[in-house]
Amino acid sequence: MRNKTFGLFSLTLGLFLTFLTAACGRDEIPSLPAPPENDSTHQETDHPGITAGAQTFSYTDPALWQGDTAHFRWGTAPDGYPTLTLDAPQTGISYLSAPSAVYLRGARWDLRFQINGKTPGRKSHARFYLASDRADLRQPLHGYFLALGICNPSLTGDPSGQYLALCRQDGLPEDTTVIFDCHSEMFLTGYSMLRLRVCCDTRGEWELLANIENNPQLRSWGKAVDTTYTRSACLGIFCEYSRTDARNYVFGDLQVQGIPLESPPPAAQRRRPDWM
Repeated sequence: MRNKTFGLFSLTLGLFLTFLTAACGRDEIPSLPAPPENDSTHQETDHPGITAGAQTFSYTDPALWQGDTAHFRWGTAPDGYPTLTLDAPQTGISYLSAPSAVYLRGARWDLRFQINGKTPGRKSHARFYLASDRADLRQPLHGYFLALGICNPSLTGDPSGQYLALCRQDGLPEDTTVIFDCHSEMFLTGYSMLRLRVCCDTRGEWELLANIENNPQLRSWGKAVDTTYTRSACLGIFCEYSRTDARNYVFGDLQVQGIPLESPPPAAQRRRPDWM
């Protein structure tokens, strides 16, 4: 009798495990496709939050950019990487944007930034848009940007304006939320070029790393979770400036690592609704 009972229990347990395995199999997230052989754009990243299979996109070709192209000048830094310098005639707003159709989860953005001369005036600041749903950065948009040397105390709460801030824009420019900010004495170093890196891991945690160009060690300046938006259509540069600051902003060596939208999304956002 005991052997029959044990046999019945074993049979029942086996059927249950078979059912459980089948049920889990229906919800299994497929692995990301392997990159094509000899694909020079594929590169594994060295940040633990970056998704394996991300591709690297470089923005050194002037043909990729649109917007106020006459207000920016291409050049070459002493180290050999290409630069974009604001070269506007007078007070105003100028922008450039380029296609960047990637998932934000598991992505990384690298750039260099410099303010020539003195600290910008209170009405001057620059933004690097990591993600935008519109190419025209002067119009209402949804996305994320890095505020560089911002002088708007309504955002940072500090009238000195010496700040790096990661922000989310939800339509109009005034519909902006500061995800995190940090006082940046690096802007007081005169003509030093800054190395900047922004990472968004697969959980939606953003991190800003930065340092002056001749320091090889990037320093973490802040982390915060924001999962409002999950994908991008464009990236870009936005500058608002006075006459004295119309030639003071320099951008360079811009690269993005992320999974293209035509690929399966990172697993952590597979079941999230699209935002575009």
